[in-house]
Amino acid sequence: MLLFQPLEKGKACSLGVSYGGNWVLNIYYSIFRMAKHAEEKTMKIQKYLIIVISIFLIELSLQACARAAPAGKLPEIGKLQVGYIPIIGYAPVFVAMEKGYFAEQGLEVELQSFNSGSLMIAPLSAGQLDVGAGESGTALFNAISQKLDVIVVAGLASQPPGYGATPLLIRKDLVGVIDGPEDFRGRKVAINIEHGVAEYLLAQYLAKAGLTVDDVEIITLPIPEMGNAFANGAIDAALQAQPASAKSVSDGVAEILVDGDKIVDTPQNGVIYFGKRLLDPANREVGVRYLMAYLKAARDLYGDGWRTDENTAIINKYTQVPIPSIKKGVAYFFDPNGRINTESTESIQQYLFERGYTELEKPLSMEEVIDQSFLEEALERIGEFSP
Repeated sequence: MLLFQPLEKGKACSLGVSYGGNWVLNIYYSIFRMAKHAEEKTMKIQKYLIIVISIFLIELSLQACARAAPAGKLPEIGKLQVGYIPIIGYAPVFVAMEKGYFAEQGLEVELQSFNSGSLMIAPLSAGQLDVGAGESGTALFNAISQKLDVIVVAGLASQPPGYGATPLLIRKDLVGVIDGPEDFRGRKVAINIEHGVAEYLLAQYLAKAGLTVDDVEIITLPIPEMGNAFANGAIDAALQAQPASAKSVSDGVAEILVDGDKIVDTPQNGVIYFGKRLLDPANREVGVRYLMAYLKAARDLYGDGWRTDENTAIINKYTQVPIPSIKKGVAYFFDPNGRINTESTESIQQYLFERGYTELEKPLSMEEVIDQSFLEEALERIGEFSP
C-alpha cells in the first residue's frame, strides 16, 4: 500500500495545499513518485525521509493557502461613495469602474465629483464619503492631527521623470514675455485650491527666482475651467492637470512653460484616502477589496497602457476632453503597487507647516499620516507587480 495517494488539484486547498502556483503540486507529485519507488525497493529509511519532507511541505502549503485564501465575507454597507476630480490623475478609478473591477470584488461604487481632494476630507471623516483621493493638503493634515476618521492608504498619481502631467501653462499671448520664474511677479496664477499640492509646486518653481506665492496673485479655479479663463484673459498662468492642459494647448489659448516633472523631483501629486466607514474594523474587507480593484486598473494603465483606445475612451467619458487631446497629452505615473513617495509627502507637509497654513504644533510623522496595512493586504492577495 502506498504511503501517499495523488491529490486532485480541485481538492488541494481543502487539504491545506495552496495551488496559487503549481510548485507545491509538482513537488507533492514528485514525492508521490519517490514514495512509490521507495516502496518497490522496500527502503524504510527513504520512506521515513519522504514522510518528514512531506509534513514540512504540507505545513508550508498550509501557510501559503492562508495567505492566498479567498477574501472573507463582504460586509453589507450599501453603495461605496468614492470621490474624484475629472482629470487623468484619477484614471485608475475610471478604468476600475468601467471595466467592472469594482464589481468583480463585490463592490457597488457610486462616484462623486469634487474640485479638489481637500474638499473630500470633511465628508470622509463624517462617513458621507468612503474613499477619496487628491493632494496631501492642509485639510488632510489638520484632520489627522485632530484624530478625525481619515487616513492615507495608498498612492494615486505622481510625476517622476517623463510623467509631467501637471504642467505650468502661460497664456498664449504671453509666450516670449514670461520666460521663467523671474517674470511671474504680479502675475495672476490659477490653481485648483490654495494650501495644497498645486500651491506647493508653484512655490517651488517661484523659489528658483527668489520669489514666493506672495509675489503673485493666486486665483482658485476648478481645473476644467482654467482654459476658459485663459481665453478671456482672466489669468496669466495656471498649474493645470492633464488632460485639461492638453485641451488648453490644442484650443490655442495657452502653452506649456514647464512640465510638472521639471518643477520638483518626483512629486506625489495625489494619494488615496479612506474615511470613517472603511476605518471601522468591521468594514476592513471592503477597503482591501477596493484597493485590489484599483491596483488592477493601475496595472492596465502602466507604460503606454493608458493610451489604448479603450482606456482613452474611458478617460474621455469622465473628463469630457477629446480623445485626440488625451492621446497627445502626458499621463501621471500610477504606481502599479500603490506605493507612496513619502519624502515628497513630508516635503509638502513641511511647506504647509512653515507657511502657517496648518493647525499643527509640529509636523506629523508619516506613520501618523499613512496606514499601509490595507495596501499590504491587497498586495498579498493579488501579488506584487514587476514589469
